[in-house]
Amino acid sequence: MGSTRLVKVIDVWLASNDSRDKLMKGAGCFFKLLGLISSQEKYLKVSAAMSDCRCLMRLLSWINNTKKVSDALGKNEVGFREVLFLLRVIFDGIFCLLDNVVYMGHFFNKVDPNLIRFRVISRASLFWGYVAAVILDLHDLIKDKAIQNSTQRHLGLFRNACDMISTLGGVCCLDIGPFSAAFLGLLSATISTNEQIQAAKISMGPQLGGKKLLNHR
Repeated sequence: MGSTRLVKVIDVWLASNDSRDKLMKGAGCFFKLLGLISSQEKYLKVSAAMSDCRCLMRLLSWINNTKKVSDALGKNEVGFREVLFLLRVIFDGIFCLLDNVVYMGHFFNKVDPNLIRFRVISRASLFWGYVAAVILDLHDLIKDKAIQNSTQRHLGLFRNACDMISTLGGVCCLDIGPFSAAFLGLLSATISTNEQIQAAKISMGPQLGGKKLLNHR
């Protein structure tokens, strides 16, 4: 791939808000791991700054979820897969909305008990959203023989499983620890980034060596 084409792929890749979010997520997890291993506070501060950036990027992102729900409900037939997809989108939307509320609320009153409740609900919604995503991936891999040998789809399942395990602390007292959570987050972000780069190549046409991928949804 020539340098000009490479620049174009990077431009398309970074044009997506989700691509930038996953890049921030990966960087944040990397610096958190670095801080935990080296016991240096400066790396943990960088990780916290990355987390704040992601919160800012998620502002009003839940509006997109409402559109997805509306489109899904507009279908003539609603089966098991559609229900799983709806649950995935709804839980993710609840997380994004309450995450916005908690983030903005911290600028006014950090100890407001309502913010604590909203944070608990948002974290639980994040977990259950990933549960729905994992079940949806399993459903597709079992039902659709055309994708059963797709490495990309198996990696997608693994990515969602990593996210589900890393957010387990939001619904129970089981804590996998900051190191494990950061490591799983880094794995998830790496897989997501690879998926998005491949999608960017495909969108630029076959001259970039891209191959047609199966739609995730």
